[in-house]
Amino acid sequence: MSNPYRVLADAVIMQAVADYRELKIFLQTHNPDDCLPWSGHCAGQELHALERFFLGKRFRTLTRINGRAVLDKLREEEKKPEGRVYINKQYDYFMRKKPSRKGG
Repeated sequence: MSNPYRVLADAVIMQAVADYRELKIFLQTHNPDDCLPWSGHCAGQELHALERFFLGKRFRTLTRINGRAVLDKLREEEKKPEGRVYINKQYDYFMRKKPSRKGG
């Protein structure tokens, strides 16, 4: 049985990744000073807050993963035409694990 605190911490991190991606998509067609329709907050400030989260103490409390590496990979995604590179499968890349095989 998995640790419920670990599951919660993973969910918080994955939500931050999803939020970062959504903000970057929003900012492709809007100014950083524009308000986000889902929260009413300034897009640029929200992006800055997420970047601080990845680099801050709260992130380090949730995981052993290097927040700078996560942020770098998210930024790398923006430059690649195929989009999302490594962060999709429970961030296996950052934990240095191979993706699990089904049926094996």
